[in-house]
Amino acid sequence: MSDAGQAKTKRPGALTDFVLTELNIGLQFIALARDSYLRNLDFDGHRQIAAAIHAYQTAKEVLPQVDSTETQRALIEHRMVELGTAISNLEASSARRLPNPDA
Repeated sequence: MSDAGQAKTKRPGALTDFVLTELNIGLQFIALARDSYLRNLDFDGHRQIAAAIHAYQTAKEVLPQVDSTETQRALIEHRMVELGTAISNLEASSARRLPNPDA
């Protein structure tokens, strides 16, 4: 049995908590990336965006296995949209900061 399946059998709601935690961590990485870009620490910002993307992808991968209430599902969906939008916006703004190899 996979780790995710084991977590589900060990404690009801564990996967819901896991997904929400992943999404919250992803949002924290977005905040760190914004700070890094404001301080001209572009490498750190790119690394933090990558970590946020990883958190988003992990949550998305586990989501079909989550057995949650309607309220929890709504919160998860809201956080997924929030994180996905933040990633897209920050990636777009950080792309403008990358050096142009043709210049």
